[in-house]
Amino acid sequence: MQLKIEKMACGGCVKTVTATVTAVDPAARVEADTAARTVKIETTASAPAIERALADAGYPAQPF
Repeated sequence: MQLKIEKMACGGCVKTVTATVTAVDPAARVEADTAARTVKIETTASAPAIERALADAGYPAQPF
């Protein structure tokens, strides 16, 4: 899945986003692009579960 996360602007943000995703699915792989403020996530978790976890962590995400 690919998500746009407007609030993800730095390396610290990427660490938080990655930790949030891997808390939902420990086997998930996350590739982040801070310049574009996007993430590509390979996971077996559902998109709503990932999006909800990111929103709860303060990083609301939208599919694109």
